[in-house]
Amino acid sequence: LAVIASMVFLVKASMYSGEFYIQFVVMLITSFVMAASPGYAHVVFGIAAAACFFVPGLKYYRQKQSGETTPLTTLSE
Repeated sequence: LAVIASMVFLVKASMYSGEFYIQFVVMLITSFVMAASPGYAHVVFGIAAAACFFVPGLKYYRQKQSGETTPLTTLSE
């Protein structure tokens, strides 16, 4: 599951000017941690996935509140 999520972030990074490469790396590392400790794999994945989706969401929420525009917001408008 973490490998698939990392590929999702890789595709997002290639489409959205490289802003998601950090999340790609985090999820790829998470897949190795999950394989090393299968008893805690679901907890590790949950925390990593939540952080990877929350941090960019918070960033774009704050940008929207301040009125700034980014390539992502101009595409959706």
